[in-house]
Amino acid sequence: MPYICLYKYRHVRHFLLIFLILFTAGESFSLSISLKVEPETSKIFLNSTEFKKNYDQGDELLTINPNKAYRIALELQRIAIKMDKIEITFLADYFLAKCYYHFNDAGKALKAFALIDRVAEKNNWIGAHIKINTYLASTFQMKRNFGMADKYYKKALAIAKKYNKTDYLLDLYEKIGYSQIINAKKESFAIGHKYFKEGLKLAEKLKDTLQIAIFYTRLGLLGKNGSPTDSTVGLIHKSIDLLKGRKDPRELLLAYKSLGDAYYTLDKNDSSLFYYLEVYKIHKLNGHVRVSAVGACDVAYMYGTIGNIDMLNKYADSAVAYAKMDRTGEARLYVNKWLADIYKNVGKFEVSNKYFKQHSFLLDSILKSGNAEALVSAGLQSEFDGQLEVIRLNHLKEREIRKKEKDHQAFLSRIYLFGFFIVLIFLIIIFREFRINRKQKIIISQQHEDVSSQKIVLETKNKEITDSINYALRIQSALLPNPEDLFKLLQGSFIYYAPKDIVSGDFYWFYKRNNHIYIACGDCTGHGVPGALMSVLGINLLADIIDGGKADEPAKILDALRAGIIRSLNKDNNNGEYKDGMDISLVKIDTHAHTCVFAGANNPIYHISNGNLVEYKANAQPVGYSHKMEPFVQLEFKFQKNDHLVLFTDGFADQFGGKSNKKFMYKKFKEILVHSVSNNEANIEAILKKHFIDWKGQTEQVDDVCVLGIKL
Repeated sequence: MPYICLYKYRHVRHFLLIFLILFTAGESFSLSISLKVEPETSKIFLNSTEFKKNYDQGDELLTINPNKAYRIALELQRIAIKMDKIEITFLADYFLAKCYYHFNDAGKALKAFALIDRVAEKNNWIGAHIKINTYLASTFQMKRNFGMADKYYKKALAIAKKYNKTDYLLDLYEKIGYSQIINAKKESFAIGHKYFKEGLKLAEKLKDTLQIAIFYTRLGLLGKNGSPTDSTVGLIHKSIDLLKGRKDPRELLLAYKSLGDAYYTLDKNDSSLFYYLEVYKIHKLNGHVRVSAVGACDVAYMYGTIGNIDMLNKYADSAVAYAKMDRTGEARLYVNKWLADIYKNVGKFEVSNKYFKQHSFLLDSILKSGNAEALVSAGLQSEFDGQLEVIRLNHLKEREIRKKEKDHQAFLSRIYLFGFFIVLIFLIIIFREFRINRKQKIIISQQHEDVSSQKIVLETKNKEITDSINYALRIQSALLPNPEDLFKLLQGSFIYYAPKDIVSGDFYWFYKRNNHIYIACGDCTGHGVPGALMSVLGINLLADIIDGGKADEPAKILDALRAGIIRSLNKDNNNGEYKDGMDISLVKIDTHAHTCVFAGANNPIYHISNGNLVEYKANAQPVGYSHKMEPFVQLEFKFQKNDHLVLFTDGFADQFGGKSNKKFMYKKFKEILVHSVSNNEANIEAILKKHFIDWKGQTEQVDDVCVLGIKL
């Protein structure tokens, strides 16, 4: 994900860019509002054609050519002195303060805004007073002083609320929300979400369709915790529906861009690509050169992410073509840097270096050009030189990093080449020794070498297999729920889990939703690695069915689980050739109503209450393909506090052992459970384990074992 230095997620960078664009784009708006609120200022202003002409021209140049705007600010100061009117002097000083702001000179901007704020407050110019406090907040935000920024934002908000300035309120809710997001603290996202919600509420009250759509977009991208979700993305879609058909496409484009960023964050690359393409097409259709270049870079990046290098190349060429049309050179600087990073991410280092060199050449040209001279008369040369020096140092630092990376790659290549020759020489020596020994040794010695060699190979293969199985155990253990979570949920419960091999075909699973607890105990076809693979499939499908809301009753869940297993293993047309699947018991416990709903596939459950054990039978069919597949049937029963449910597989009862080497059998298994539960034994798991080990003795374990005891 390119160009994310301060924030973890792409959409947070997107919020920062929107904030800067909207704040600077709102200058002409702020002036017009001020004139509406202060009629005396408006009258004098309009009567001064010279002042108005210069002000309007400077206002348009603030974000495009700050140097020229500053020269106009000096001219406005001259006219204001000549006219000697407090209102005109105020507007001239206000424009000069904005120039300092756009030069990123926070110190001068703060002093200038503070001075004119006192004038606005003294003359009760409400609109100007609100806007200047907003600027003070934004300037402190520029300095990363979020405490002071919050102070002035709240001051502006209080004034707007006091005088019921709804236009300013909508603007402030949006800016304060962005400020919290730029702060990027964990709690800030919730505060930003709150202000966006307040703005949406006000916009809906005013029936302002545009503002409603704007806040939908912001809330959809932000989510509640700083990241979009599948549900919040729907707000952006609602925003698009409201914005379609408007003459000004800017907010619609931001909504499309927000959808692209949101889907990227949600790892839905195809959807992200679709909306980035929509943004690019609209910019291209409207002839927006600079943003078309940026949009093409977004599309190129997504194609690189999904591995389509041909389309990446196509849109990279489009980005370069549009960047060349931009006379300012900013688009070329941006595009070359971004494409260098994009191609680096996909491993195309030669292409990456080409764009990086072009970026470096263009940056050097800008640094060596005379663009700084225009600021001499403004008295800001030293500040601008400082900015140039920062850019120059960053540029040199990045170039040095590139050089070090290149030197490091060359060093690694030499190491690999040296290692290759060492290995080659070593192999040649071994080969020569082998040939000499083959001539000298007798047949028996040769056979001995062959046996030793085969032993080494077998030991190596055995170690590799064992290591792989141990790694599979780590994966399976990570997927199985933590028993401690169950013990906290239902105190007094127990789990005895004993795989036959390293990994197991038996599994347990539980999930809590509202006052319902789902618990399952499954026995997959086979044991070891094959059974473990099937258990992983079963766990994932159960989570998807229940957490995804596809079914909530045990019988329906087993029906869906069976369909998922058949579909996953592609067994629709095998005529029963394979029997992969699982036996399983699944219960849904309502802790409030004291009821339990059970459905099972070949696996029954036991209900122990007041020393009595009741067995509930399961359907005589597996969860998987079988010749006769019928819908699963569930049953419901009541339970009392401190009753026990026992879910289990057949591994415990089917274990051979004892003096006659016979099966343990279910009768004895039930007696142990009833005795342990009735006597309130403290560690039933340990009791089961001791009985199982004592019975098995030196006999090999025949199957995986899983017993879950649930204290209700």
